[in-house]
Amino acid sequence: MRETIRLATTQAQVLVDITDAVRAVVSRSGIRDGLVHVYAQGATAAIMIQHGRGGNRSANPPRPHRGGAWGLSPTVV
Repeated sequence: MRETIRLATTQAQVLVDITDAVRAVVSRSGIRDGLVHVYAQGATAAIMIQHGRGGNRSANPPRPHRGGAWGLSPTVV
């Protein structure tokens, strides 16, 4: 099964929480066990996972130290 979630933004840099959209796709699929593959097409798009930040969806997330990656961990959708 494949479904596309399309987004349009009005700012050059913006974080968009797609959690509810991904949950809706999974719910409609009827699949109860498995993996979800989320892909961002384009050189300027990225997927970031913020696990364990609770309800804090800051538009200015903390920056990685010394160029290291952050926020990459398994999560439940």
